[in-house]
Amino acid sequence: MGIPVVLAVAACGSGAVETSPPVAGVPDSSVTISSAPLVRQLASAVTDSEALEHLQALQKIADENGGNRAVGTPGYDASVDYVVGVLRGAGFEVNTPTYQKSGDDEDGFPPGTDRNVVAQTRTGDSGRVVMIGAHLDSVPEGPGIVDNGSGVASLLEIATRLGPDPSVQTSVRFAFFGNEEAGALGSTGYVEGLSDGDRQKIQMYLNVDMVASPNAGYFVQGGKGALRS
Repeated sequence: MGIPVVLAVAACGSGAVETSPPVAGVPDSSVTISSAPLVRQLASAVTDSEALEHLQALQKIADENGGNRAVGTPGYDASVDYVVGVLRGAGFEVNTPTYQKSGDDEDGFPPGTDRNVVAQTRTGDSGRVVMIGAHLDSVPEGPGIVDNGSGVASLLEIATRLGPDPSVQTSVRFAFFGNEEAGALGSTGYVEGLSDGDRQKIQMYLNVDMVASPNAGYFVQGGKGALRS
């Protein structure tokens, strides 16, 4: 699924970390975390097979909720609850900030609010944040397993292996956005809800989308990462 692509950004530092004790609901790892740089530790600990378990869980959610996980449906609500449960099971403090839906999107969902999912490490400089995100919703026509369950599963696997208290220089923030399929409303609403100061804390944002696709594309935008409202 291409998970190692995001490991260097997730590590954003080096040094030793301690192995966390097993947590209920979080896959146990047989990998011993050594004093090697954190990125190498993550590369050893993060596996596609464990991410596949998250993909299977998202498929099960879709199967039980009309075949999709689109925003405005029980499938999306269940997807939010699943991601929150995995992150909290790994020890993260998790927020579900809301955003506005206009009701003008082509899928015809009514206006109102919906939820993103955000979690951040307790360690690292909170004034300098590396943010890694993926959209959590699917299109109404399908379960959204490649687009973008694969990105969600990758981030969940990285987050649970990294843990909430790694030895990092900058804070690492994981975000799971809604309404990407209807115009990136979740991510836009999240950014618009931040103060100017909080926007400036974000040093880099890495978007992880459709990482299970065989024809991957890599794009870089913004020279210095300047953020504007």
